[in-house]
Amino acid sequence: MNLKRAPDEEIFNFTVEQKAILITRDLEFGNPHLYPPDSHHGLIIIRVPFYFTAEQINKTLKGFLSLIKIADLKGVITVVEPGKIRVRKVERERRGIGHFFLPILFMLK
Repeated sequence: MNLKRAPDEEIFNFTVEQKAILITRDLEFGNPHLYPPDSHHGLIIIRVPFYFTAEQINKTLKGFLSLIKIADLKGVITVVEPGKIRVRKVERERRGIGHFFLPILFMLK
């Protein structure tokens, strides 16, 4: 299936149906109100300067993937930047009513 020019909603729905983790540079997918962390199998937002080459982007992504377990990405929004990783996940309140977003920051060497 070619999703290159598909609307964001179609791409999102496809990844949910496929139980896939979406890797993208589209910052809109990082909006937890549009794409709540517990509504998908993981979103990875690659946030690099516009002048980065495909090789530099791949190096950034490979460095990130070498540090984590794929299972830890389920249901979270992860923003990967050169030298930094931010994770946004949903934490349920103790009584199970409502939720809030918990940002977690990792620094890469």
